[in-house]
Amino acid sequence: MIGQYYKTYLYRLENKSDMVYVVDEGGYFKASLDKLWRYNAAEKDHYHPSMKNIQASMEGQSMILTFDSETPDKKTVKRKVKLTNLPPVGFYVEELEGQFAGSKYINYYVPKGEKTEVKVVGEWTSPTIPADKLKKAVSDYLDMVFKEDSGNLAKFK
Repeated sequence: MIGQYYKTYLYRLENKSDMVYVVDEGGYFKASLDKLWRYNAAEKDHYHPSMKNIQASMEGQSMILTFDSETPDKKTVKRKVKLTNLPPVGFYVEELEGQFAGSKYINYYVPKGEKTEVKVVGEWTSPTIPADKLKKAVSDYLDMVFKEDSGNLAKFK
């Protein structure tokens, strides 16, 4: 059974030329892991200016978010994501609709005292972004969200 799972994944890798594997590391939040999780849970303090008209619902232990997302190049796209928290490690995201539909990635945290390193690892794909531009689009998106969180964390107590 386990072997079949991996064979299915290998088939997907061999037949999906528009997928990119992204490892984004080296970002540090100026906050302890404890403060970061308190921030993540604080609805009024944890917001992203690039996300508008947010609708949230629960599906088992996962949250489904539908929202209008401003891209780094200032376009607005509709997105739907499934977010599964994995405290204290991080969270898993499945992009269900929008510019990154089909992407799956893990955002995880490494405590470093009063700082926390954040890493994102996963496979990204897009129905709208050409494969040769996808890695840059993902990098720009992750950078934008990191800056939003960093700004909010600086004001969070």
